[in-house]
Amino acid sequence: GEYGDKIIGVYGSKEDAERAKSKKNKGKVLDFGALSQGADAAEVCRLFLAMLQLANYGNVEIHVARGADGLVENDPENGLQCELLTREKKFASMNSSMLATVQQ
Repeated sequence: GEYGDKIIGVYGSKEDAERAKSKKNKGKVLDFGALSQGADAAEVCRLFLAMLQLANYGNVEIHVARGADGLVENDPENGLQCELLTREKKFASMNSSMLATVQQ
């Protein structure tokens, strides 16, 4: 959907993502605070739900930032991180999924 595309788009072009992966064997990790910077509360909620859905589909992996002591960071701006695993659109419109279920 729109918010999933927005999150994936933040990671730059597909070529940039491939270069980053080949250098580090890992995708680019962004803080959720950076992803949602400047958004109002409703928009932050939509982005968070989209990030959860992308994680469910395997497009991203969600990490919790940990300090040097191994404990979870208590920082609302930088505590939650999102790593791009694939740009492949694995997500479908909820309306089309619901329609297929209803038609069966």
